[in-house]
Amino acid sequence: MLIASMQGTGLFVLTENPERADATLKGSGDDLIYTEQRGSSDSIGVHANAGESSSSRARSEGASSSASAGVGISDSESSHSEERRHEATGSVRLVGKNGDVIWSTTQESAGGKFRSAMADVADKIVRQLADETRKMRDAAAEARNKQTTTAADTASSR
Repeated sequence: MLIASMQGTGLFVLTENPERADATLKGSGDDLIYTEQRGSSDSIGVHANAGESSSSRARSEGASSSASAGVGISDSESSHSEERRHEATGSVRLVGKNGDVIWSTTQESAGGKFRSAMADVADKIVRQLADETRKMRDAAAEARNKQTTTAADTASSR
């Protein structure tokens, strides 16, 4: 994915021959696909009880009374959801022939609506590399133009 994105910029000539390369792109990536599960449960309950009892005894008669009451309300709700997730990370560095790291970045993505997470990471890496390469080339061209202008001014003043 990185190779295809880099070729698309038109800024780089890619080779697999280490002797011809000015620098080597090295790095690693991780592509995770997993299911995220969520669950919740809520419940409420109310209970009440009351009771009364009395008893009395006379010589030939007996009396007894009793009362009781009860109330109970209970409600519970639970939910469960699963969501498929896709996350990717990529970490790359551009290493010169002498072993010095010229440039590095780490990018992450959870994917997009129309693109996989790893394709998105590759595009982010190449976009950053291309932007910084253009800035460096523009700065170098500006410095050359200044030197040329300064040299021309010096020559014309003599």
